[in-house]
Amino acid sequence: MNEYKIYLVNNGASKKQFWCFFAKPESLRDDPKVFANSTVSLAVEPKHRGLNSFTIPVQYVLGAGSSNKPVGLDVAIESTISSKVALRDTWTAEYFDAPPKQGPNMNHMAAREQGEVESILYKSNAFNKVQNELNSWYSSMSFGILTDAGFIGMSWSPDPDDTKDIVPKLSFFIATGEYSSSKLASFTTISSKAAEVTLKDFDNFEATVTLGPAGKWTVTPGRPPITPALDGPAQTRLDGLVQSHVQLTDAHRSLLGMVRDSGACAAPAGLLACTQDEDEQLGESAAGDTEKESVTGVVWDKSEAREDAVATDTYLSGTLSVGTALTAAFGFFVLAGVRFRIASSRAGGTSFRFSYSGTRSANAIKDLLVAGANIVLSMRDPGPGPGQ
Repeated sequence: MNEYKIYLVNNGASKKQFWCFFAKPESLRDDPKVFANSTVSLAVEPKHRGLNSFTIPVQYVLGAGSSNKPVGLDVAIESTISSKVALRDTWTAEYFDAPPKQGPNMNHMAAREQGEVESILYKSNAFNKVQNELNSWYSSMSFGILTDAGFIGMSWSPDPDDTKDIVPKLSFFIATGEYSSSKLASFTTISSKAAEVTLKDFDNFEATVTLGPAGKWTVTPGRPPITPALDGPAQTRLDGLVQSHVQLTDAHRSLLGMVRDSGACAAPAGLLACTQDEDEQLGESAAGDTEKESVTGVVWDKSEAREDAVATDTYLSGTLSVGTALTAAFGFFVLAGVRFRIASSRAGGTSFRFSYSGTRSANAIKDLLVAGANIVLSMRDPGPGPGQ
């Protein structure tokens, strides 16, 4: 499961409450009766030196509810039953006729075959909506992403015997304003005053949203630069210096990639020469560009298709552990000629998220990347290997 991180920077004059919202999928985009629903927010002080962020795993969730409040603006809607779901799933929400008033059930139908449209089908049964609402009993449906901080998504009032074909759109709105947890809000209002973060805005699964002094939003790839605190507690100073080091290594990695891509035959002093063989470059560590590690454990995610993957590619992701603490933040590692991408490693860490995309079978990759394997970590992209 991929995990995206959106960093929040407040360059305004006062503390702001930042809210995270999940954009509508195309099938619901033009429906004005679909409302934004979020429980995820974070207060950020102006010019705060630390890192503030929303961490968003790509874990979709469906929900259903019934209450004595109709679905609408400023109404608090919470699902009375919910379930984590995957692409190609089909689910049915079963609502009951009132009286008596009763909460809904959810049922998982058979998953559709591999190769079909990467969507989620969400169906409602043939319940008596008119009778229920005459008895002040209102039904709701919800779709979104479940995070450690709560739910971000949308809610609507379902029609009887209806089907929503949901193709998730990984796009997020970051907003400040008078929003409340679980209270429905207008997507039109939110989008007109928010920063939109799309897949292209992420670098290594990270993006930064900055609120400027005049209230203008900017979105930049990667994490924000850190200004070390030269006063204050020792731990605060240490944290700031570590984050500065991470920024420096990231910049170093990007510079090496630019030198390599430019086709120049020599690199500035202290950088690896671009005329070296790829294997030589990955084997050298004098410039701190690479590091050799031994794998101590691998936890694989449940396989799922990625939006930007080639149809014939195998896509795998997971969490990898190594035997010693990393000396820097790395972006890639190579094993037996196969390149893997790293998401959000950090200096001092012993585990990190990773992914593989290539033509090898899933079983071949899982047989290759096991405990005891020796890998070479790199700050720059070595390019697809011969065994990719």
